[in-house]
Amino acid sequence: MTDRVVQASLKLVLEPIFETGFQSSSYGFRPRRRAQDAIEEIRKHAREGYEWVFEGDIAACFDEIDHTALLGLVRRRVKDKRILELIKAFPHAGILSEDGTDRDTQSGTPQGGILSPLLANIALSELDDYFHQLWENHKNATNRMRHRRRGGATFRLTRYADLC
Repeated sequence: MTDRVVQASLKLVLEPIFETGFQSSSYGFRPRRRAQDAIEEIRKHAREGYEWVFEGDIAACFDEIDHTALLGLVRRRVKDKRILELIKAFPHAGILSEDGTDRDTQSGTPQGGILSPLLANIALSELDDYFHQLWENHKNATNRMRHRRRGGATFRLTRYADLC
């Protein structure tokens, strides 16, 4: 119970800090953003002339997040060492297996944890930023057409996540 209270408290403190830096194209596990909003954004892009939709899945996303990389991303925005220690402890908490043994976790965030969706968004924001920068490089119509004539693709990213 104590763990869940600490996680909920951390989420209340951290979410506003990180929300301001997330790309508008990100819809998964974010306040006041729904799957329907992501679908509407895709429809908008289709009306603008984008013809293809590529759907992908990051296999075992929660399980594979690198702890060191994640904490590096968190440190960019959070300077309080006490908060950083709490965040660092959370992914390393371990897993209680079915046979009752406690196993260390070397990567990932606990699926079902209150803080895990926010931590996943922090990690995935690097992907969002990468695609956003590619878009910015070809934002004006002239650059985009030149890029397409050279065989390059133009695209827009809309990221949504679910627990399935």
